[in-house]
Amino acid sequence: MALTCEWFDSTAFRLMKGTGTMNECVRSITDEEFESEVLQHDGAVVVDFYSPHCPPCHRMSPVLDSICAERHDLKLVKLNIADHPLVAQTLGFQYVPHFILYFLGQPVAEFHGERSKDNFARWVDDNLARVK
Repeated sequence: MALTCEWFDSTAFRLMKGTGTMNECVRSITDEEFESEVLQHDGAVVVDFYSPHCPPCHRMSPVLDSICAERHDLKLVKLNIADHPLVAQTLGFQYVPHFILYFLGQPVAEFHGERSKDNFARWVDDNLARVK
């Protein structure tokens, strides 16, 4: 299954030269760690499914870093679908970046594409309010 980068912008190739600003609280995980890090977690987890060749994925890194630094009630993890494609193939989505919010191991909401920090935080809050 081929995944497509949503809203591809060729001018954003300059962003691909760096690794983004991922800080230590946004942890990279593998397919093998998905169950223990996400499905067995006893709280809220946002999974960022990304590709290193996707400019919108790189543009979302500072948003995730900022939210992660401010929100201690939320675990944020990234899964590189180029290196670890099994979970993405199982879930069947077609675009990256793709975000899934889990609560107590269950998927609560998802979207693909880019959002501002405020919009992303509101998406998390609104969806967690429905299940808490």
